[in-house]
Amino acid sequence: MVTAERLTEFHEEQRAARVRPGPAPRSRFTRFLTLWGVLVATALFTVASYAQSSVANYRIDALNQAYQTALAQNQALSAQVAQLSNPHRLVADAPSLNMAPPSAVMVVTPTTPSVVLGSAHNRNSLAMVTSTLGLIIGSLGDAITGW
Repeated sequence: MVTAERLTEFHEEQRAARVRPGPAPRSRFTRFLTLWGVLVATALFTVASYAQSSVANYRIDALNQAYQTALAQNQALSAQVAQLSNPHRLVADAPSLNMAPPSAVMVVTPTTPSVVLGSAHNRNSLAMVTSTLGLIIGSLGDAITGW
């Protein structure tokens, strides 16, 4: 006769002897497909990296060419500024600008030799003459440089 103890013992032996399911062993075909999948993914990543690198190189080349063009233009404009700011150019271009040397040089001397330099009137006059000369020199400089 089968007792409850014997039945419980039997079930425990069955449980202990039972093979637990684990991961199924991989077939050669599955390993082959996995290997090829990894290789294809690596190849695609490599091709994408090279394509991105090529695009970046083309952009760098275009920027270098634009830089060289701007540099050459800057040098040409700097040479033009140096040529136009030369004072001898004004002498050469004076006739075309309706400018001529003075016909006679006049030296102005004061009629009264006793000029007091410390007086307020003379200081104001000196300031006015200085500012007038500054305006004249500035306008000549603008005419020379073409501003």
